[in-house]
Amino acid sequence: MTINKNLDGCLVLDRIAGQKRELTKSIQLSIKNGHVTHIKGNEDAERLRRNLRRFGKSGRAVAEIGVGTNGHVSFGASAHEDEKVLGTAHISLGQDQLTKVKGKMLQSVKGIILNPTICIDGRLIVDNGKMLV
Repeated sequence: MTINKNLDGCLVLDRIAGQKRELTKSIQLSIKNGHVTHIKGNEDAERLRRNLRRFGKSGRAVAEIGVGTNGHVSFGASAHEDEKVLGTAHISLGQDQLTKVKGKMLQSVKGIILNPTICIDGRLIVDNGKMLV
């Protein structure tokens, strides 16, 4: 896995991919040098912290950021489909493939952002869930 050490910022998760239930409160992530440094929120944030803690620093690595472009999928079918819902974005923490780390199987945890606004290098790419490119 390659980590972009120049990746810094913050974002707010509205869902966790693959979960049928919605979060009771959004989860705020702070990212520095390609790793999540702070996770804020309520019990859903604590559950995410516990899941990632099992894998050490590798679990907090940002493996992927993507934008959903498929208007034919909906939430709740699977994590694989949740990340593709039109007008959303997702962040993958950990690794995209199953990998053995210290005797444990590590895979990614994907957080979903509903109606994101995404600006990359000063260029607006997505505005409130609408693709501009």
